Amino acid sequence: MKRHSWESTAEQTIERLQNELLTARYVILHLMPENLHKLLTSYYNCKSREDTYHWENLIAEKLLEYVEIIPYHPVYGRERAYCPLCGEGSDAPYEEGYALPEGLRRHIAGEGNTKKCPVVEQIRHLAVDHWDRMFAEKERLEREESAKVLEARRANETLYIVSPHENSKLIDEIGWGWAPHRDSEQLQWAESRLHELGVKKVVADRVVSYIYEEGELCIYANPIKQKNIEFCAYKMSSKRRAGRSHLCYVLPDRYVNGLRDKFEKYILDAKEKLKILK
Repeated sequence: MKRHSWESTAEQTIERLQNELLTARYVILHLMPENLHKLLTSYYNCKSREDTYHWENLIAEKLLEYVEIIPYHPVYGRERAYCPLCGEGSDAPYEEGYALPEGLRRHIAGEGNTKKCPVVEQIRHLAVDHWDRMFAEKERLEREESAKVLEARRANETLYIVSPHENSKLIDEIGWGWAPHRDSEQLQWAESRLHELGVKKVVADRVVSYIYEEGELCIYANPIKQKNIEFCAYKMSSKRRAGRSHLCYVLPDRYVNGLRDKFEKYILDAKEKLKILK
């Protein structure tokens, strides 16, 4: 099918603007004095993704060698300087430059309420393009290898289902960095707590789930993550109705007394809000 001329024009315009933007970024880079040009092109020295995460902080640290300290003034209380790359300083009234070293570092990294250095912001795009080209093949191979390892583990290790709407997962696929999964001893303790509440451990061909059922009410428990046991109640009905689809509840490990009463209250609340007949 023949494409409309305006579509081609739009694509050509986008491509032209992208090329012009790329050229402008290189112009900014080459307008820098030799010492700052060398500092900004230090992104070529990054040998891993981990290195790239520290690149801006490294620039801020090295820039301290090139700043011109503003003469001391009792109002400022500490050394300050304008950014050697863009020449900007603080937007705060009655303040010149940036406090050294933290204020300048925040300006380079764009942290907090500090305006990010426009020079670093533009050069970072060049850096990211370079890093993507440099690490793409290695990262692709690593992803493929990780996928093979994950597939092999899923074919042999215990899997868990913590929701009727999710597929089975390995134990370390359920936790997060800030809420890691329990070890075997901790999980056994959590399973004992669930047993006391009347939640059954269901095992089918290496797939484990923790379920409480009462009529149309079905509660899936998730004891995998540390510090809490999570519950999600669902109305298991063939008829789809408007309204709340599920109700979640968290039982902290630190709770010791009245666990059964708390769970019963959650069950009653779930039945009411999910409109399940008692």
